[in-house]
Amino acid sequence: MPILRRISALVATLVLTTPAVASATTYTFSPPASGTNPRDWTDTMQWSPNGVPGAGDSVVIPLPTMGPSLTTDGMVTVASLQVSGSPTGANLQGAGITVSAGGSFEWQSGIISGMTITIPSGATMTIDTGGAHWLDGSTLVNQGTSTWTGGTLNGDGAAIFQNPGTLTITAGATSFAYGSGLNTCDFFNTGTLVVSGSGTTTNPAGMWGFHNSGVINFTGGGTLEWQTSSNTQHTMDDGGSITGNGTLLFDETAAQNETSVVTFNGTTTVGTGATLSFSTGALTSVGTTGATLQGPGTFLWTGGQIAGNTSNNSGPALTWGSTLQVHMTGAASKDME
Repeated sequence: MPILRRISALVATLVLTTPAVASATTYTFSPPASGTNPRDWTDTMQWSPNGVPGAGDSVVIPLPTMGPSLTTDGMVTVASLQVSGSPTGANLQGAGITVSAGGSFEWQSGIISGMTITIPSGATMTIDTGGAHWLDGSTLVNQGTSTWTGGTLNGDGAAIFQNPGTLTITAGATSFAYGSGLNTCDFFNTGTLVVSGSGTTTNPAGMWGFHNSGVINFTGGGTLEWQTSSNTQHTMDDGGSITGNGTLLFDETAAQNETSVVTFNGTTTVGTGATLSFSTGALTSVGTTGATLQGPGTFLWTGGQIAGNTSNNSGPALTWGSTLQVHMTGAASKDME
């Protein structure tokens, strides 16, 4: 049977010469008791099992309360990442980590310091548990589909959260906070920010600036409240919109008694059922054509000043669109410049 022998030999050759596909491994950060601080990502002895996580691997980082931090010398890519830890313990630091498309990042708690975490399109992120999530001088970029279901997001050292993707937050179960220093943090929504639930997500320290040119969609009647300290700026940029059933609120912090400064640039649309509420400080505009706030939703004005054009004293200020429902309530002073 020469033909059968030749086929068998060919099959055997194919089996022997086909390269083996590397299997994914789950690596857990398990630093030995002795060693320098921080520990290096590329040190095989810092992981269990021993090795260095690669682009196809899953990584679990339980940062110790009393123990060494973990640093990446350069940018690294992993299939999935889970981080937990104490707000007073070790931190994850370095250049940055990117989660592979189709991968996931679960941030249960802990400190991410001086690095960039990127969630690309096709990947997911979950910020969960009631713990503290510290973004210390770091940038978190969500290009994927992500949820924030619980706990505080603590900013420090000019931290930045960029959302060109879709982020759903649970109103009432989440809040923004700040660590220390004079540098404010900034949240940029250029994608879709979904606010679910009927509670209120707040920024009580007033140290997070909010900047929107995307969609803010309320699905449960909740409130997203942005308060202000002395050096915090909020901007509503051209093309941004507020939709669904809920309230975007700008006001002052009770503790610091500072007023909000919200600058409009271009056109912002408030959809049916949605409310933009302003209670203290100044609404301003920029640009040669000023800015427009248009309906058919509601602008609730309970206090503060609608000021002029900050970039052109003789230019137009904030214009109310003809379909905007303007409600003025409360005893607080309301001024128009």
